[in-house]
Amino acid sequence: MNPVMNSNNKYPKKPKKKFFSRFSEKFFGSKSEKPAEKADVKASEQQNPSAPKKRYGPPKGRKNNEQRNDQKGERRDFNRGSSSNFKRSEPHKGPRRWQSKGFKNYSSIAPSQQKNELSEFLQISPDETINSTFEEFNFVEPIQVALKRMAFEKPTPIQAKSIPEVLAGKDLVACAQTGTGKTAAFCLPILTEFIKNPAATGLILAPTRELAQQIGNFWKTLTEAMPEYRSVTVTGGSPMDRQIKALAKDYRLIVATPGRLLDHLKRRKCKLDNCSILVLDEADRMLDMGFAPQLAEIEKFVPQKRQNLLFSATWNKNVDQLSKKFLVEPLRIAVGSVSKAAASVKQTFKTTSQLAKNDTLINEIRKREGSILIFTRTKSRTNKLARFLISLGMQVEQMHGDRTQGQRRAALEAFRNGEVRILVATDVAARGIDVADIGHVINYDLPQVAEDYIHRIGRSGRAGSTGHALSLIAPEEHDLWEEIMRLLIKTGSAAPQQEK
Repeated sequence: MNPVMNSNNKYPKKPKKKFFSRFSEKFFGSKSEKPAEKADVKASEQQNPSAPKKRYGPPKGRKNNEQRNDQKGERRDFNRGSSSNFKRSEPHKGPRRWQSKGFKNYSSIAPSQQKNELSEFLQISPDETINSTFEEFNFVEPIQVALKRMAFEKPTPIQAKSIPEVLAGKDLVACAQTGTGKTAAFCLPILTEFIKNPAATGLILAPTRELAQQIGNFWKTLTEAMPEYRSVTVTGGSPMDRQIKALAKDYRLIVATPGRLLDHLKRRKCKLDNCSILVLDEADRMLDMGFAPQLAEIEKFVPQKRQNLLFSATWNKNVDQLSKKFLVEPLRIAVGSVSKAAASVKQTFKTTSQLAKNDTLINEIRKREGSILIFTRTKSRTNKLARFLISLGMQVEQMHGDRTQGQRRAALEAFRNGEVRILVATDVAARGIDVADIGHVINYDLPQVAEDYIHRIGRSGRAGSTGHALSLIAPEEHDLWEEIMRLLIKTGSAAPQQEK
């Protein structure tokens, strides 16, 4: 028998390597020396109390194993709360730091003296009474007939101030929230320009498919009796071949998202040589979505001599730089305050946890009446939450970036027509959806950007109605809520009240 083999074991035992032990003893000493070393250090500290003490264990600020395990447990709880099965669990009060820190009483804080970012703008109150009518703009007869058919009687404040300036050929920057009538403010002057100049064409850029589709539908309604002023809507999520066929026919207006339009321009499927008017709608949102490089590329395809209109819901340095690049000595108009929450929306919040969010949401849905728009943070959480609510017998549709254009359009139409009561969506629905009677907005997840909170709750309380916005805040969202509260205070908005 092989001397290396053992009769009891099939394989021989490998000799233990003692290199590491010898190495550690050489540089760090043996185990028997460590207690003596600690005793010497303790004695020296007693002799010289002012000397810095030698620390054992992890340095200050570094987490030990127990703290790491606690954090892993919190992450596991969070993942369980957002898993696909959405298992219910007993609500818990959350970590101790959440109980001890709590929320500040923001309702007693006065708005701070902020720098007026719109000092160069012509300020207009959104509640300003307009005594003029659309007839005073002296539109041609086909446009006046279309306005009467659409029941447009009195212009909104932004329409009353901007339409005369745009008709005069000036560049315009308008800062206003959605729902103030911006679409008609630039569509009516564009149609007037087309009637005067038969060779002119126009381009409207929007950040999302829904907003582009909404603008396209408004243009079709406006030109229902004037088919020669046909428009083409070019957005992502729709088949390229169908759009190429539409661009091959005669058109006067292109309504597009920047990415898909740039694809057609590079393929030479459309031309902008005769573009006499360019509109950037929701410019701040386009910059937030990273469309700045595409906008710079599109500018190379349009004539330098053109009229430019820029509309934005918020104003910052990036939007200001974009306006200086595209516009020439524009007239600046601002309706209301920048990033101010709608006064017609009652804001409340409720503290909960990731494990208890589902139960809290169900209770809130059952005690509310009317349509409900629920915002989540990611596409996967939108899918999971929608499946969970459907499993409880609720009528739910979902809307996010991974859905096709047809699916998103069908979901929005079902929600608008009342076929479903609940729409679960990401921030893609925070702007550009035209649903007038949304009774409630629930923030299942807080937005990563504070300004998106204002756009979310602005979906409710439109067209003179009152709305309600509820935010469910988990411990890990505390910092996001602090940023939102600081923005609301800065803009003089009403502070949300906590629900029990």
